[in-house]
Amino acid sequence: MMVFVGVFLKNFLARHWYFSAMALTIAAGFYWSGLGKIIRDYHLLSAGIFLSFFVMGAELETASILAGKNNAKALIAGVTSSLILFPILGFMMAKIFASNQSQLFAGLCLLSVVPVTMLTAAVLTKAGGGNVAMSLLINIATNTLAVFTVPFTLKIMLSAGEGIIISAGKIMLKIFLMVVLPVILGMIIRLSATEKIARHKTKLSAFCKIIILFIIFNAVAGSAGQISENTALLTVTATIALGLHVAALAMNFSIGKLLKFDTPSVCAFTITASQKTLGLSFVIWSGFFSHLPLAMLPVICYHLIQSVADAYVAEMFAKKIKNCHFDRNPDLSG
Repeated sequence: MMVFVGVFLKNFLARHWYFSAMALTIAAGFYWSGLGKIIRDYHLLSAGIFLSFFVMGAELETASILAGKNNAKALIAGVTSSLILFPILGFMMAKIFASNQSQLFAGLCLLSVVPVTMLTAAVLTKAGGGNVAMSLLINIATNTLAVFTVPFTLKIMLSAGEGIIISAGKIMLKIFLMVVLPVILGMIIRLSATEKIARHKTKLSAFCKIIILFIIFNAVAGSAGQISENTALLTVTATIALGLHVAALAMNFSIGKLLKFDTPSVCAFTITASQKTLGLSFVIWSGFFSHLPLAMLPVICYHLIQSVADAYVAEMFAKKIKNCHFDRNPDLSG
């Protein structure tokens, strides 16, 4: 019996090590909350975040991006959904469910305005048999335009909701230096080191995931005291984040169908446009909202939910696409 349990745990951890690491990271954030303050005070994560975006830029497959350059309909729809419709949806949910919680309100607004999470959306799209070129195209477009849209959209939402005053110019500069610049440098390096990057792709991806774990730890540690005093707050925030993600998935699936995308493109659009980046959210929070520790709580909850939920969404699309392919090729049964 013990051998069976051991084999099961080994196989489970091998397949789901990242989700298991997330759970341990959250627990560690509560237990070693003092360490989070040291990380914040000495800005220890700044270099790691810069390097993670550099790695993301180096991993981007420019050939795949160029393959989808003529898909203007998907590009416009993706940018509109991620940077306009999602913020409206998030703002409405913040007003309805967090109007009396200024920190959660700010966090939901921050979550809503940031662009698509880099590479993860493309990885899940690929797992679902979706249109990876479309995913990468939406990814690059939203992250590039975020330099201009995020500061002003966030400023409007916060001033309309909680009256929090922020400097759009300073946020724009921060996004450029911490996100856009390292991604561009990574893409430049890729031109002369494609084979080396390909050989070390697993290690590079693992590095980015480790940085995300540190971000989660730091955010949880910073808000551990307030969460412990009000455990119901975590449940409420997770429920709001779940509702927001389900609404985003339904919205983007409907948009994909309305625009008459084929199934692989619907898969790419649904997953990609519904995801939000944790890295950029942390960059903005640490630079401008660190005095609101609970503002990262909706972002963390959403990241965890999208990581788990979209893996199942990708699996459902993979089965659907496989069945469609089988129906078109019935001879495969023999």
